[in-house]
Amino acid sequence: PDTNVAEINVEQELNQQVAIQDHQDLWFLIQDELQFNRNINQRSVQDKVAWFARNQDYLDRVADRAQPYLYHIISKLKERNMPLDLALLPIVESAYHPFAYSPSRASGIWQFIPATGKRFGMKQNWWYDGRRDIIAATDGALDYLESLHKRFNGNWFHALAAYNAGEGNVEKAIRRNKKAGKKTDFWSLRLPRETRSYVPSLLAVAEVLKNQTKYNIIFKSIPNQPHFESIDIGSQIDLATVAAMSNMTMDEVYTLNPGFNRWATDPKGPHRILVPYDKAADFKQKLAALPTSERVSWKQHKIVQGESLAQIARRYQTSVSALKETNRLKGNNIRAGS
Repeated sequence: PDTNVAEINVEQELNQQVAIQDHQDLWFLIQDELQFNRNINQRSVQDKVAWFARNQDYLDRVADRAQPYLYHIISKLKERNMPLDLALLPIVESAYHPFAYSPSRASGIWQFIPATGKRFGMKQNWWYDGRRDIIAATDGALDYLESLHKRFNGNWFHALAAYNAGEGNVEKAIRRNKKAGKKTDFWSLRLPRETRSYVPSLLAVAEVLKNQTKYNIIFKSIPNQPHFESIDIGSQIDLATVAAMSNMTMDEVYTLNPGFNRWATDPKGPHRILVPYDKAADFKQKLAALPTSERVSWKQHKIVQGESLAQIARRYQTSVSALKETNRLKGNNIRAGS
């Protein structure tokens, strides 16, 4: 029968009690709390395990990219009492690359397409894309996975297949098998090729993580401590100002805040900035002392004959609507010399 028990190693459920503080390394924390049955007898899982075992360099890059985000994701999974195996899902989705973008227009570490992103509360506009925002996208991904888990009666493999291929496709495959009197577990379903290798990829990462010595693989250590603090900034701010006040490079600012598309935060929010944990107190102090007028740097532009708002917007890498809002313009008409 299709039950959750078939997918979770019962003896490992005892490890659920392990407190998050008991490990210095986040990979070992996940390793101790893996719940899914890894189905190592399946050929597709074996093939993926062999690939990961051959690609130490790839896993090193993944660990480097995961470092800023992994503590946050594990904490959120723990809060919801969800399997920590799911913290490995962004490895399969995006190799933990915050700017990953697929041909099907999926974006961010959790790879949301625009419509599903909107469905799970991720705002997307010229200034900002919530699908890349670590906090918004993680909340959305866990909401989605929880709802799929419920929809497929507690079957995590069906839920994961649906996360990849869409609920309708998995439900159709289950109905087809039921009608034909066949088994309806994940391994028996006729699913798109990508989905058939998607669940095995996750199980293979878990298998290699669990048995690093056996596969001669090392997961680069990620310390078990918060990497960032989320700070309420209250209104729009220039990201160069954030960098200067927090003593971060622009690359570091965008790594922690990949949701922002432009040089500043979205004027309409979200009004939060993620700052490295050890720099947060100093940043908050400087932010409190910063006059609102200095949060965004302004350039004055004198309009030349024949120039349009669109041309000016392009020149300064901003939008027509931002220019209109800032200059309190009702329409698109502008006058040379202004």
